[in-house]
Amino acid sequence: MMRAGLFPGQGSQTPDMPVDTAGQQPAVFRSSVQSFNDAGVECDLFAGHSLGSYAALVAAGSMSAQDGEEVVKERGLAMAAAASEHPGAMLALLGCSPEGAEQLADKFGLTVANDNAPGQIVITGALDCIEAIEAAEPTDPTAGQSARRLRLKRLPVSGAFHSPLIESAAERLSAALANVEFGDASKVIANGTARPYRDPRSELAKELLAPVRFRESLLHMWELGIREFVEFEPGGVLTGLVKRTLPEAKAIKVADLIANGDAG
Repeated sequence: MMRAGLFPGQGSQTPDMPVDTAGQQPAVFRSSVQSFNDAGVECDLFAGHSLGSYAALVAAGSMSAQDGEEVVKERGLAMAAAASEHPGAMLALLGCSPEGAEQLADKFGLTVANDNAPGQIVITGALDCIEAIEAAEPTDPTAGQSARRLRLKRLPVSGAFHSPLIESAAERLSAALANVEFGDASKVIANGTARPYRDPRSELAKELLAPVRFRESLLHMWELGIREFVEFEPGGVLTGLVKRTLPEAKAIKVADLIANGDAG
């Protein structure tokens, strides 16, 4: 059975990790890399959710752990600075279609940030725009007469990530990535294209301003023959997204995989 390793992003931090963006990102990265190294789990492909892409690239042997640590630290600092300069937030639209989320984002001056799984889209933007859509209590504009009020959930992050509001962070990250040596990254599915990385140095910087196409990434890996998805530490958010997107797939947290004796 072909297996993919999944690495979570910011938002999957544990209570003992820092509460700020600049501290959370290196902490999540270190936890993921350590989890992969300790587990000894063999994978055919890798993918990460936003920040998780850096651990995925390390696991695939495309980037050294030291380079990953340094770049992730700069990424966290850059995103924190951009969020401070342009305050914003991220809002999950639960039960909304991708097309409906696009229409709502356009209507309220927001951007689609994450296409995580069926019925789970995240939009992002300036605080006043987020507050306006919350007050409007919207429905999915593509649902017709059967439309029901969407469930909205603010994400525990400090800025409008994956939106034009953090363009300064992408520029700063691009400068940091220029000093990193990358090897073959063809076993890692990129967030921005839902296809294997071709030029991670360029793509990683662009991904800060573009939607995370996680649902499409899972579907592509299924097309390539992946039938088991293992989520490394911390958290278990991605396991749930796999189950929503690919009900026939096996989705399991690494701790449970090891406990079952299936890590080989």
